[in-house]
Amino acid sequence: MTPAAHFIKASKLNEVLAKVRKSLITYILMSEPGTLVFILESADFFSVGRVLQRAIGKSMLDDVKLEVENQVLTVTSRWGGSQMPCTGTGEITATLKAKAFCTLVTSRFREKAPTGPMKLTFRPALKEVAVDAAGVKAKF
Repeated sequence: MTPAAHFIKASKLNEVLAKVRKSLITYILMSEPGTLVFILESADFFSVGRVLQRAIGKSMLDDVKLEVENQVLTVTSRWGGSQMPCTGTGEITATLKAKAFCTLVTSRFREKAPTGPMKLTFRPALKEVAVDAAGVKAKF
């Protein structure tokens, strides 16, 4: 098989993977009524969380606010924060205690560099914010 044939197959594979990813995101977003689900890059979320947790510490961190508006997740605390793009519909604001936020951030601490998309779920009826590996109480 020629190198050009491999290239054509790889491009077709990328098209199929893009369609599957889009279908999966749509399925996840519609799976639970009464919840808002956003897909974002896990490396961005965990790097912001680790900086806040390690540089400030749980005792001084205070409350952390997660706000999604116009497909941008804003993580803010008294000490700073960051913004990152996300995919999903709706707008919501949740406030987490420092310990709860650190629980979300350390839920995947065994991974040296978490990458790829992750699901951030807001469940106002249960007063909960969850990532793939953990869920914590929040104020909405």
